[in-house]
Formats: sequence, structure tokens, C-alpha cells
Amino acid sequence: MAAADDGLGLRASASHDVVAVDDCLVAHPALAALLEPGVVDPGAATELTLRVAVAGDGSVAGRMVLAEPTAAGVTAPDDVTVVGGDDLDAGRRAWLHTSIAGTTFRVSARSFLQPSTAGAEALVAVARDQVATAPDGPFVDLYGGIGLFAATSAGDRPVVLVERSKSAAADARVNLADHPGGARVLTQPVERWRPSAAAVVVADPARRGLGRRGAEVVARTGAARVVLVSCDAGSLGRDAAALSEAGYRHVESVVVDQFGHTGHVEVVTRFDGPGA
Repeated sequence: MAAADDGLGLRASASHDVVAVDDCLVAHPALAALLEPGVVDPGAATELTLRVAVAGDGSVAGRMVLAEPTAAGVTAPDDVTVVGGDDLDAGRRAWLHTSIAGTTFRVSARSFLQPSTAGAEALVAVARDQVATAPDGPFVDLYGGIGLFAATSAGDRPVVLVERSKSAAADARVNLADHPGGARVLTQPVERWRPSAAAVVVADPARRGLGRRGAEVVARTGAARVVLVSCDAGSLGRDAAALSEAGYRHVESVVVDQFGHTGHVEVVTRFDGPGA
């Protein structure tokens, strides 16, 4: 969210202009309530990230506002944790605990997570099905974030997770601490990781996709199964071509419409290697 003259807003398409809003059709009701006029005063902040945590029974487990560059002057309801970017830079730690697909995750203020619990669970369900029929062996989670796919889809396979965000990697270490197969979390860009052998790779890159270098890293694991989570059709096409050149065969793509009322979708695609 961006600070508007009369509350909070969203930036207009292809513009820095802020359009004030007082509701959002795709937000969790506990977040949409924060958009009502006067509920959150952005103070000196120019950008705000609103988060909600959901317990296993579907109840709200917590809400948070991350204010950039500072939380000075920000006011919010008493149950909302407010933290400024300057606070985090100075060493403050802030997180929520949320339940996804029966697993509880720690999610720090600056860590990425899918914008809705239902959307994340839909992605997990598809990825879990695609991993389940892969050969036994190590599970590599690239662009692994807080460990969403490793914690929910790896089963008892040993896990290697690669994530460049220090915040998300720290969460992943907590979230995978009790993983039955053991887990190593590496804080570095995927493109600089020296690949280790894997039976299955799950990759959830940013909108730009794997790119040629990322696809090369995937191929060098020798994985028999690759599950690619894409949020952009263009990058999916390029990544599919790069993986095909590396010897992988497209098996299926499943569209997950987790952004209702928008033109954005996620696509979970299975590729099998030459020996699969």
C-alpha cells in the first residue's frame, strides 16, 4: 500500500500516482478492515505492507503493518504489530506465525509469502501431487523463501533450500528445523549456488523467472523431476524453452487462479528429466 492524502491507496497502473481505496476484493477481511478511513494513519511512512496470519482453525492469529522508511507517527488498532523499516535495519525483529496446509510457518516482516492463505494452499496442493510421484532422493528448493514447499511437499526427503533473502532464509531455518530428512538452508542467489545432486527440484522464482542461468543450475542437479512455479506467462515460456534445451520434457501445467478479480495467475509446471 502507498500513503494517500486521505488514507491508504494503490498506485495507478503504469504510474506513481496513488489512488485512495477503502476496500479490497482480494484481501483477507481482517486486512480489508485496515483500509477503512481512519483505521490506519500512515504517519511519516510512504509505503506500507499489511499482513495477516491465520491459525489452523481459520481464525486470525495476528496482523502486522510494515512501514517504510519509518513507522514514525503510524497508528493502527491495538492488535496490529507496527514496525518500521528503520527499526528492522537497526536490528529489531518482528514476525507472525501463520498456518498453511496444516503447517505453521514463521514469517518475518520483510519475508515474502503468497498474498493469501487459500492461494498458497492451492499452490502447495499442486506441487505436493507433482512431487509425490518423483523418484526418492534429495529435494532441492530453489528461491525457497520461508520454506513453504520444502515443509509441505518434501516428505521425509533431505532438503537443500537456496534463498537470497536473509530474512526469508532465517525463517526457513526455523520452519525446517524439525524436518524429518534434515534440511540445509543456504543464503545466496540461486545463480551463484554450486548445484548438488537432487531427485526433485521445486523452483519458485520471481516474476522474471529462472532465466538461462537459473535453468542451467536446475539442470546441473540432475533432477528427474522439476516443478516450476511461475507468476508470469512470458517468463514461463522462456524457462520452458531453456529447460527443454537442457533435456527436460514438459508433462503438465496447472493454472492456479489465486488473484481473483485480476488478470494474474500462477502456473505450476512439471518437467521430467531424460531418465524419468
